[in-house]
Amino acid sequence: MKTNEVVCTTLFRLKEETEDIENSENHIFVREFVSDVVADETRQALTNQTVYALMPLENFDLNKTYFVNVYEFGEKTIENYKNVDLLFAKTKIVPSVGCEHYVRRCQLKCEICQKYYTCRFCHNEVEDHEFPRFQTKIVRCMKCQTEQDISIKCTHCDNKFGLQYCDLCKLITGISDEAKPLYHCDQCKLCNVGIKELNQHCDQCDSCYLVPYFDTHVCKKQGTCIVCLGDLHHSIYGSFIMKCGHEIHLHCYENLVEMDNYKCPVCKKFILTVVSEPTLILTNVYVIIALENQITVFMLIITYSINSAVHFFFTSSFK
Repeated sequence: MKTNEVVCTTLFRLKEETEDIENSENHIFVREFVSDVVADETRQALTNQTVYALMPLENFDLNKTYFVNVYEFGEKTIENYKNVDLLFAKTKIVPSVGCEHYVRRCQLKCEICQKYYTCRFCHNEVEDHEFPRFQTKIVRCMKCQTEQDISIKCTHCDNKFGLQYCDLCKLITGISDEAKPLYHCDQCKLCNVGIKELNQHCDQCDSCYLVPYFDTHVCKKQGTCIVCLGDLHHSIYGSFIMKCGHEIHLHCYENLVEMDNYKCPVCKKFILTVVSEPTLILTNVYVIIALENQITVFMLIITYSINSAVHFFFTSSFK
């Protein structure tokens, strides 16, 4: 039987007397949380994430979530900082409840076939009809097997099905707002990952984008990924429009970069936002906010080095 897995992210700083980030004995724990689910399609990209510098300690507010801290840090760089003055993140893959698509402790009942599945995608992989997600009324607790009206907690044993719940989308997720806060967009008619006040809906794209990038985003409805040819609009995996105008899944993009391929497979244009120089070395690619639902907004941050100086940049918004 397949084991469900999630990515667990740990934030830490270094003891003052050391610059060695690899030895865990030098780490001072700051925070830990589940940041993503592990699916077959995203496994390679997620397992490539190890230890990386996140931001200067002076920029991290302990009273705010990881998501908000990363958003507020934005495109600032970490060059000229010593390791002891930086906040680091490390990831590991651990067993989890739910399925490869969602972290949850209940099963959803399909109103068409009356069968229970952990999520609509697990249902759609084996049935001859689509799971009508917005019609979901009944769930079954994985702990006590009690059938009941959909909610975030079992009415019989108090088992929490998840950490966030939207009654409009019938969405239950076990990933907290630390990494992936949810807000419902009436125009998208779905929940997005992010904070509502920080995003703006584009009627032409039928998508939400981070406000700082709204005016410069490439206005285009989602089609198919140029690498795997998968449908982007109905995919649960993150995607975005590159500077050249072509669309791609986040994990497909990361896999390209991991293979030292920095050009669009279609038009051959450079896909990073810096000029192609002989001294450019990509040092890390990682997802800051990963995708949970069908249409969502989040960010990919990339670190690269030019002449030994480390830089950060955010691409526009991701949907």
